Amino acid sequence: MKIKTTIKSLFLSASLLAAFNSNAVNMNDASWYLNVDIDTLKQGPLNSVMKIEDEEVNEMINLFFGAEFHQQVNQITLYGDNEGFGDFSVLLQGDFTEKSRQDLFNHKNIKLDEEVIYFKDHPIHQFDINKNIQVLGYEEKVTIDDETDIKLYVTELQPNLIMLSRDLSDTQSWISNKFNVNDISQSGLFSVIVNLQQALAHGGMKLDKGNMKMNSEILKKVSQVSFSIIEDKDSYILEAALTTDDDATATQVLQVLNGLIALNALSNVSDNELHNQLMSNLDIQRNGFNIIITTSAETNLIVKSIAEKNIH
Repeated sequence: MKIKTTIKSLFLSASLLAAFNSNAVNMNDASWYLNVDIDTLKQGPLNSVMKIEDEEVNEMINLFFGAEFHQQVNQITLYGDNEGFGDFSVLLQGDFTEKSRQDLFNHKNIKLDEEVIYFKDHPIHQFDINKNIQVLGYEEKVTIDDETDIKLYVTELQPNLIMLSRDLSDTQSWISNKFNVNDISQSGLFSVIVNLQQALAHGGMKLDKGNMKMNSEILKKVSQVSFSIIEDKDSYILEAALTTDDDATATQVLQVLNGLIALNALSNVSDNELHNQLMSNLDIQRNGFNIIITTSAETNLIVKSIAEKNIH
């Protein structure tokens, strides 16, 4: 069965799976960071072509988070270390009602070993995920290995900010105001930052069971990659940035990118209107050690392309 899902449900699912299957990392030590503005997505044209159609996925999300809480999330932030998507913490922002917050912590359909611990008089819910877990109505679909014993920390930092983490010290750092909501709030629809040096030091970013190798000598001198999508009137702006280690590398990366674009223009004549518009609007600029890559496309072309792919 093919699952078509919204970015919202996709990242809520990722948040849930990450919290249950990984170790979190302190934000100061994170080698990658991802932010999705759900509120902008819901109010924008992409919402019409990104509907969740798999009832089981939606039901499971509602089961763990609560249906009302699920609908009230308007921004999701994730950050982790060099293990790719296998190790990260989750922060959920939204206009949460008292009822939705209570439903999240009470989880009426889930029976877990739970303890409430306090740090600076702030309650932190410690859930022990082990073989004793019971999900009412889903016993046949939820299985926990006998050897598995995971501690998950969930806390309400503010009425509009909920944190899920495997790292108690990271949770305590947020409670101590070492980080705040301004550190994670972004103006773009989607943004991601990756520290390539840390990823390369560990053999590449491990994505699920695969392994994305990055052995290029040039990439080894690129310290950070970032990418963002910004909604702008009747178009979407896509921006990427590469941060290099030195002047020579910046020059080399710029030359390689311009060469690849020229080669693509010569060898790849496309009748795809979206592809052609992205290529024609492509702009690459150097700013010191940084390479800024920007392009854009009309909203209707992007919406049309996504709709066509969802059909197939």
